[in-house]
Amino acid sequence: MRKKVWMALAECVILGLSGCGSTASDTAQEVQDSAAEDTEEEASEKTSWYGTRVVTETKAAEVSALSEEEISGKVGNTVTYEANTVQINEEQLEIEGYETMQDVYTPDSIKEDYKADLSDWEDGVENISFGEVISSEDQDFFGDTFFVTDTGELWIYQEGVFFRTEKAE
Repeated sequence: MRKKVWMALAECVILGLSGCGSTASDTAQEVQDSAAEDTEEEASEKTSWYGTRVVTETKAAEVSALSEEEISGKVGNTVTYEANTVQINEEQLEIEGYETMQDVYTPDSIKEDYKADLSDWEDGVENISFGEVISSEDQDFFGDTFFVTDTGELWIYQEGVFFRTEKAE
């Protein structure tokens, strides 16, 4: 009788350790799959601005360092964001990557911090993420600072002016 009790107890321990039929490798695979899904979601969030954008509109803040000519001259320009390059019109620049801060602004905080009235552009926008291009030479160029809205728009910022963009087809 004692032998049967020990055998039953040993079976319970073995079943408990094996996770009721699942093995350690099954559990490890589940963790890997979950991590891969998380990584894919994070990558798509971070790269939502990748691709070619065309400047369609401009809004200057209360104070801007750009002239009206410089501002209007940017309308129609294209900026293409990729993992290791940014292309402005025909000029391609090698970059190290991007620094982003997710959902750090709202339409009201943009207005307060940048003294720019973007109310015409804010339809449905609740959160705005900040992005900055990291270049090896720490150079400034058109498109190096941008904002991505939760509605998918991208606004380039340069010297007191916001440039609204559309995805190119």
